[in-house]
Amino acid sequence: MKRYFFFHILILSGLMLCTAYAGNTGKVSGTIIDVDTNEPLVGANVVFEAIWQNNQRVDLEHKYGAAADENGDFFILNIRPGVYDISCSFIGYKTEMRTQVQILVDKTTRLDFSLKADLMESDEITVTAFKEQEVEVDVTATKQVYDISNVETIAGVADISNILELQADVVDDHFRGGRTGEAQYILGGGAIVNPVDNERAFNPIVTGLEQVEVYTSGFTAEYGNAQSGVVNMVTKEGSNKWIGRLESSVTLPYYKTWNESPYDEKNLHFYETLLDLEEWLKDNPTDPGKPLFDPSYGFISSYLRQRNVWPPNPLNHADTLHIAAVGQAMWMLSMQDVGLEYNNTMDNRLDFSAGGPIHDNTKFFIAARQNTEYTVVPTTDPDIERQVMMNLVYQADLNNKFKFSYIVDNTSESEG
Repeated sequence: MKRYFFFHILILSGLMLCTAYAGNTGKVSGTIIDVDTNEPLVGANVVFEAIWQNNQRVDLEHKYGAAADENGDFFILNIRPGVYDISCSFIGYKTEMRTQVQILVDKTTRLDFSLKADLMESDEITVTAFKEQEVEVDVTATKQVYDISNVETIAGVADISNILELQADVVDDHFRGGRTGEAQYILGGGAIVNPVDNERAFNPIVTGLEQVEVYTSGFTAEYGNAQSGVVNMVTKEGSNKWIGRLESSVTLPYYKTWNESPYDEKNLHFYETLLDLEEWLKDNPTDPGKPLFDPSYGFISSYLRQRNVWPPNPLNHADTLHIAAVGQAMWMLSMQDVGLEYNNTMDNRLDFSAGGPIHDNTKFFIAARQNTEYTVVPTTDPDIERQVMMNLVYQADLNNKFKFSYIVDNTSESEG
């Protein structure tokens, strides 16, 4: 029995691996030379020392890197996107530290070092003026990479749809004029599109993301089932230091109700007038020559009309008022919310995220949101969206990492 259980687990893991595609890591390459002779420094070491999260420097528990070859060249693969401090050292040379180097998803970051010989032991050289390449020679597509630490502080940027609004060539999920459903949305290596209409299934919150890569043209066959655009989202992970973030925002209701209740009788100028039954017999402003409500509007069955059961023919004033009373009663049914209190219409959003170590080589991260929003057309109940994104990462060794992700999105919409 136990053997069959493990067999099923292996089959499920294989299926999960098969459905994951698109890049989720970056790459660093460069050359290390002697600053005076321009000779390559064979065997010089490049090491990732720390990662920056929420403007805090966190030392890496598992430091990884590479050594320069006979030409002084090096490269490091499968780097989690983020901002890092990277050091370069060699025996007999001063150690050089590059701070806040940004590693982008699906991109090779060029990092060259020129070390200075030093026969005497001295402090390392810290270089803070890291500058990205102005021209990316290895990019053949039109793309934009958003680092969440740079955009999450922008007012109004709360989920992936708000990030796409920063793109000049994306409007309401239409990429460069393409139709809705022609774009591919990838989260953590797997697609999050609804198979029924091929549209995005939900809006991932920015607090659960590390980077967002947006392609609007020229994307390769790496991204299947994409016609007009690709959005590749990399989820955030915990580090070896606990870091949390709590954010709350409130939007006042005046921009929807003009600081007045839409249910207040004084704002319904026609309400008091139409309480008078005689007003229903006056000229209809939308259909001149007819009263506001009469038998020709079709509420009386043809059976009663043909057999002269009701209404009588010809109509007298009392009969007409009786018919108008039916229309007034139907209208009053639609106006039953008049006088309802509407003073709790403040939209509010609460975001929470935290991550850190829970055991040796095991890190946990969670991001959650509750968003309460009242619709423009007033309703008694708001729209409520709840979303949780969390993952558990086990670092077996420097070359093997296992990640389990869990995402829940629940939305309840009020009925007007």
